[in-house]
Amino acid sequence: HSTISSKELLRDLIEHISVSKHTNRNNLLIVASSQDFTFNTDRSLIRTSLIHKIKNGLEASERGGNVILSCKTHPIE
Repeated sequence: HSTISSKELLRDLIEHISVSKHTNRNNLLIVASSQDFTFNTDRSLIRTSLIHKIKNGLEASERGGNVILSCKTHPIE
């Protein structure tokens, strides 16, 4: 496991997907108000999981649309 920055992870995912040309001519955007926090996880597993979810969003979106990514924390109850 490693410590990961949430916004850094989102930027890395956008770069990876944009380079791999799976964007379907859509825009990948990060919400400006996204929280930047750190968490501990397996970097490879979280990347793989999120890449698949983002690609699904791109494939389900109309060509030229926006796929918007965001991150925020929720209190543990």
